[in-house]
Amino acid sequence: MGSEITPSTDRVCRRTPVLWCCAFLLILVSILWLPRMTWSALRHWDEAWYAEMSREMIATGDWLTIHWNDAPNFHKPPLAFWGTTIAFLSLGVSEFSARLVSSLCGLGTVLLVTFFIGRNRGVWVGLVAGLILVAIPEFSRYATRGQLEGPITFWITLQLVLFWHALERPGWHWASGAIFGLALMTKGAAGGLAPVVELSYALLARDIRFLKQKEWWLSLALGGLIATPWHLHQWWVHGDIFLRDYFSRHFLQFFSDIYPEVDTPGAPATYYLDFLIRKQPEWGWIAIAAWVGATIVLFRSRNDRLFIFAWCWSTVLPVALSFAWAKWNWYLVPIYPGFAMLISLAGSQVKWFEGSGIRRFALAAGILALVSGSEVLWRPQNRELEGDLRAIGPVIESEIGPTDRVLTLQVRSARKSVYAVTTRYYGRRNVQAIMGIEQLERTAESAGNVVPALVHNDLLNDVRLHGERSRKSDPGYEVEVVATRGNVTLVRLIPGWLADQLNQAARKSAVSR
Repeated sequence: MGSEITPSTDRVCRRTPVLWCCAFLLILVSILWLPRMTWSALRHWDEAWYAEMSREMIATGDWLTIHWNDAPNFHKPPLAFWGTTIAFLSLGVSEFSARLVSSLCGLGTVLLVTFFIGRNRGVWVGLVAGLILVAIPEFSRYATRGQLEGPITFWITLQLVLFWHALERPGWHWASGAIFGLALMTKGAAGGLAPVVELSYALLARDIRFLKQKEWWLSLALGGLIATPWHLHQWWVHGDIFLRDYFSRHFLQFFSDIYPEVDTPGAPATYYLDFLIRKQPEWGWIAIAAWVGATIVLFRSRNDRLFIFAWCWSTVLPVALSFAWAKWNWYLVPIYPGFAMLISLAGSQVKWFEGSGIRRFALAAGILALVSGSEVLWRPQNRELEGDLRAIGPVIESEIGPTDRVLTLQVRSARKSVYAVTTRYYGRRNVQAIMGIEQLERTAESAGNVVPALVHNDLLNDVRLHGERSRKSDPGYEVEVVATRGNVTLVRLIPGWLADQLNQAARKSAVSR
């Protein structure tokens, strides 16, 4: 009698090894991710953009209407920005604070996948799933950036895990619905990806139990109710401007181009496949081969509903996203937890991985995670100018008046363009992107005062030549160099009429002396 194990004791026995795996992954992820969160400057888009929105939330005191460049910005809901704002207030404004929310969400996703699979299929299978997720370069890369991919992936993963539990216990649908609302408040329409997975699972697994449960339908309504107050407030305060800007970007973007003034055709339906093969071949081919192998195994295990669930998660979402007009590789991040589950479950179905084989599989996944994580860690985060803009930021703040606007010169070559978003974050001044030297010339000539501008060093002579040439027939402008940091130079553009006045005043002063 004394040796009898009760069901609750059995659950504790199965839970303990999984918790040890989660602790191991916590340490591993911290070692791989912490340096990446602190070393590099914020990327010009979207990291610096989102960090600046949170910084301006503090400056304005308005936690409901997001601002960028001192103007309302309706591109995204505020939930993730609230988290970053709290991090700024608690830890100070820094790269680490800007990336903290996303990284914590990424870590939470890894632990959630490990615990979920570990409880359902065994500790080693769960560990493999967690290690594979860490090993995916694109997941680790975007989890450690201050973007919305980390938070939205965590909410979608948590919602789907709760949904799986709700299949047997419908009460969990309420929790899933609450998370659905948080997902909508994090990235708008992208928060609706989880129901797409759920419906595709019902179709493929022929498991329509939840469609007969009123709790599932009410959970969707609950999610909508959670997201509704903020949207109504923005509509009440900003009216049609909010409706046009916010809803066109979040819903019409899926079906059509919302930037008709820009001559950029939508990416082809094969965009994501091309990305894996051409842009990330070192792991893209491995991922494709692993998915094909897992799909073959799935046909032999058609009654494994968890396996089907993971397959829908990792397959249906990229297919759905391929129909959207706007396509970016980071849109795929929410599929990676399902992909990690799919591969670990496929491995557990193969006889080679039974017993000690699954331990070897876990060891191989661990090595892959270390190698891939190291690649993500050591590959330079910054593009050419981001570190230079961080260095020149204090100069802008000290040399340029708080009410002045800084022009940033953009040209066709991305390597020679100065990033307005990063300039705004590090320089703490309003910015205006100027498209081409000709527009810069017109802006300087028509200015009523001295105009500060940031120019790539390779274009500085061209800017000077334009000013000198225009001075021969038009008012033109003169260029005064303020400071140079790396490949970026801060200049003052002095309109010709003002330069003449300053020169006359200087000559009179010299004569009087």
